[in-house]
Order: sequence, then structure tokens, then C-alpha cells
Amino acid sequence: MSHAALIAKLERGEVVIVDGGMGTEIKRRGIAEGSSELSVSAMLQSPQAIRNIHEDFLRVGAEVIITNTYICNAAKLSHIGWISESEVEAEMVRINELAAKAALDARTATGDNDVVVAGSMGPLSQSYNPDAVLPYDECLAAYRKQAEALAGAGVDVILVETCTRVHEAVAGVVAAGEAGKPAWAGFVVDEEGRVSSGESILDAQTAVRDAGASILFLNCSQAPYVTAGLNWLDGHQMMPVGAYAQGAVYEGKGWDFEESMSPERYLEYAREWAGLGARVIGGCCGTTPDHIGVLTAGLSPATA
Repeated sequence: MSHAALIAKLERGEVVIVDGGMGTEIKRRGIAEGSSELSVSAMLQSPQAIRNIHEDFLRVGAEVIITNTYICNAAKLSHIGWISESEVEAEMVRINELAAKAALDARTATGDNDVVVAGSMGPLSQSYNPDAVLPYDECLAAYRKQAEALAGAGVDVILVETCTRVHEAVAGVVAAGEAGKPAWAGFVVDEEGRVSSGESILDAQTAVRDAGASILFLNCSQAPYVTAGLNWLDGHQMMPVGAYAQGAVYEGKGWDFEESMSPERYLEYAREWAGLGARVIGGCCGTTPDHIGVLTAGLSPATA
């Protein structure tokens, strides 16, 4: 399905299913250890394992898969410590290419050419911390480089996700457009449904729409927070809206899978989101192929 076909499906009121968490799935499967760097080390050590995760999400019904490039911008990679400053730009391009290839090969292997591959661009600084967000010009310069790498690697759309300030998302959307790709924008929201910086989600919607984004997401937030954000947007949507929330319990030291939200409980939230107008629904940290399979079965057109 092309990006245009996906948008047309949303305009008909149908639900599109996105995949689940990548970093937590890497950890759950024991592919790599660590925290922020585990997705990169897994990519370098075993790109086939990343492709396998994509394939597993596709087999349970995901129609959009997101590349394993959340921290694969030069600013983040330079802080990992095992990539030298002189090599970080070249490594950034190489890792983005490896990740895009894993997703594109998974699409080919499962024989579903209608799947949309979204190139992830995550925060350039500390995740979830709006005070750490770089100024707009610095965000734009950094996102331009990653957007060019992802576009060159053949992704269908670029998703700037887990943004905690409006200007951060706008910079990513502009960079994606300059690279010739459609752009989606995702925000972390607080318990009141605001962008975690305190900015209005309604103002965020206007800003990313005006910058050229075609879908607004609420992502990587606790499920009740996503509901709160969608309540603000209900009746005020200017563009298609999506949601993919955290499905795990975070206790400060890592993701606790023993107490993670069950697929059935996650579906209850997802049905509520669909009722509030969300049409692109998947999972973030802690959600597994089991969660996405339950979404596929439980979010029929009649549900929406």
C-alpha cells in the first residue's frame, strides 16, 4: 500500500495497524543487552534478528512497520561511546541503511507489498525530557542528515516520534519533506493529554500539519495519557490521528515484562482510542507480536 493508499484508507474510516515495540522486543528475546544502545548493537550484531522481529509483526497483521532507527541519528550515536567522532556520520548512514534493509527485506519475505515501511527518527537528546531538546535550527540540521539517509535507503515515509516539544517535531517533519518523503509526527503526552513540555496537543497538531505532516500520533506514553490526549483532539482533528502507547511497566531500571499489560487489556484501550477518532493504532515499548495480533483481530471496521 502506498502512502496515498494508506491515507485514502484512513479517509474511509478504516483502521490501519502499526507494529509493536522494537527495543523491548530485542531485550525480551535476549538478542542484545543494554539500555539506549541495545537497538544499535543488535542491528550491528544480528540484522537478521531485527528482520525476524519485523516479520513476526507482519505475520500477525501489522500494515506499517517502523525501522530500528530510533536512536540512529548522529547526535545520539556520538554519545554511545564506541563510535568515534570521525566515523559517526558514516556510521549513521550505514546503520540507517542496515535497518531500512531489514524492514524492506521482511516485507519482501512475507510477500505483502502493501506494507508501509516508516523510517523512525527519534529524539536527538534525552528521551522524555523536554528540557533537553535542542533549538529548532540544531534539530533541523541533525534531522536533515538522518532523513536523507532513510530516504536514500528506500523507506516509504519518515516518522519523527517521541517528541516532547512542538518545534522538535516540526524540524523532523520539515527535514522529511526536504528529503522527498511524506512525514508523520508523534508526541509524548502527559497525564493531562498535553505534550510533555506542557504545550497544547491542539497547537502541536496545527504546527505539524502546517509543516507538512500527514498523520499525528500520540506515542510512547502511558495508555491512559494517550486517552487524555485523544479526548482533547476529539472533534478538533485537522488530520488523521494515530496512537501507539507503552504496554510495559517502567520501574526506573528497565522494562518489567512480568507485569506488562496483557494484549487483551491493551485492546480495551485501543478500542477506546478508535472511538475517539484514532485510525492508525499500534504498540510501543513492551508490546509484542501477541499484542499486535489481538489488535488486528479486535479492531475491525465495525469497531471503529
